[in-house]
Amino acid sequence: MSEGCCGPCLRRCFFVSAATAGACIAMPRLSLLPKFDLIPELRVFFSLDKDAGNATGREADEVASKECLPLWEASAFQLGWDQACANYRGFRDETCPLFRGSRMASDATLFLEVARRSADQSFRPKLARLKARLAEAHLQKRPFNVLGIGPSNTAGVGCTGHGLRWTDALQFLSNSSQLKLNVTNAARRAKPFKEAWPSVLQPYKDTGALDLIIVDFAVTAQDVPASRHQTMLMHRALNQWRSPPALLYFETYTGRAIETMQQKKVDQCLFAADLENLDPFYAVLKSLGIPVLSYPDIACEMTRGQEILPHDKRIPYLYSVEASHHYSCGVHLIQAQAMFLYLSRLLQEACDHGFQTDSDSDSDSSDTSPLSLEDQCQLSLVDYWSFFSGAGFPATVAKADSAWKFGADRAGKYGWIAHWDGKSVGGDTGGKVPDTKIKFADLPQHDILFHVSMTLGLVLVEYLSTYANIGAATCLLEDPAGHAVSEAVRINALWSEKVSLSSQVTLSADLSKLKDRGKKRAVVRCKSEGQKFKILAISSC
Repeated sequence: MSEGCCGPCLRRCFFVSAATAGACIAMPRLSLLPKFDLIPELRVFFSLDKDAGNATGREADEVASKECLPLWEASAFQLGWDQACANYRGFRDETCPLFRGSRMASDATLFLEVARRSADQSFRPKLARLKARLAEAHLQKRPFNVLGIGPSNTAGVGCTGHGLRWTDALQFLSNSSQLKLNVTNAARRAKPFKEAWPSVLQPYKDTGALDLIIVDFAVTAQDVPASRHQTMLMHRALNQWRSPPALLYFETYTGRAIETMQQKKVDQCLFAADLENLDPFYAVLKSLGIPVLSYPDIACEMTRGQEILPHDKRIPYLYSVEASHHYSCGVHLIQAQAMFLYLSRLLQEACDHGFQTDSDSDSDSSDTSPLSLEDQCQLSLVDYWSFFSGAGFPATVAKADSAWKFGADRAGKYGWIAHWDGKSVGGDTGGKVPDTKIKFADLPQHDILFHVSMTLGLVLVEYLSTYANIGAATCLLEDPAGHAVSEAVRINALWSEKVSLSSQVTLSADLSKLKDRGKKRAVVRCKSEGQKFKILAISSC
């Protein structure tokens, strides 16, 4: 790239105000400074030599090795907090004082490194397309077009009427910066991810009008296999567009995780420590190289070294109003600040170093990167049975005294449950009527069967992992005549973490033992061991 993209950045670094102490400020050329007066704290530390275009002042050599922030980042990082953190309907937004008391509040670089999970060396996001679109918009002196998609939380429920839901806040932060954004909120309330993205994105397919899609669907991604499958389908569909936009996922928590955090004392760093298993999207995003910003990591760092006071079903580091998954304006602003800093930094990198590097030569069209067999399975699902699927959740159980019942042990949380004596709790099902298509046969009372078809020979069993009143089951694959065609896998659903979440195990069939041509028919047989066990979904490929 030519030097004219953004102009060279002078690598002299300065400490600034308490709000940005530890951040490192890089001065662009005078002609490229944003059109607003410098904040008072900055005037103390440097002045401009108008003729030479050099920055002079009290240098802080000890931080010169740090990655420098563009000037407008430091200024934007101070904006919005007073408005977003104001009391809401008589309740104090506890997230704001926690964030302001953390090291991140005085170090924007630390905040950004935490949000983008820089410590996870196993994840190398593919950034070529995103950097190219940022640089292209800047060179063409046009806004960088961002589309935010998600459910009611993204729509701003919980932060309505304040102009500070994260899409509005992101627009606000860009207005006084060199990073000019045009942010559109395309949230769809009460719509699951698989229904929302096709209808929202279709009108943009041939327009070339989108530079970036930010996905904020974690809270409603209860159906983990479907969520991962839909991410792959969306990624593949976007790569077929004439001018594909970049993707960025902002991960928060699923509704089930939030519910557990409200009821139990959960280590706030639990999710950040095991995002690959506990987040509904992260594993497939990592596989595809789609960049991620992580609120669980921010929450973990936010609470480090600070006392978290007892709360009445409110999560201090994820303060919510009206409903548990409708975040306060403080949380929305933290999301927006992370996104703004991330995009600003990528634009600076593209301008300083170019956006076509060896590490980024992927061009992001990447169905070329190797996918694991499980990821290939998500792209090639043949059958998918769960409460959420349109086909219901068909199964075969014992004629008499079956240990297995279909129901919801928590409101809206349907599945096949062994050794469960409770009555089904209906709750929030989105108006969906449970459709189980139960069959009965001469089976042992502890057994349950699911009939599937396969091409790759894999079955994914999704089950509930929890910390109390749960046991184990053994699952395997059989041919229609009842002969085993896979190894039996014992699944222990009990774990030590004080949270209840879905987990997944893979069964792999020896296809040579299945006689069908084309799609192979098989049976998943699971046998309980006398304690409660809950199957959430069965997928085959």
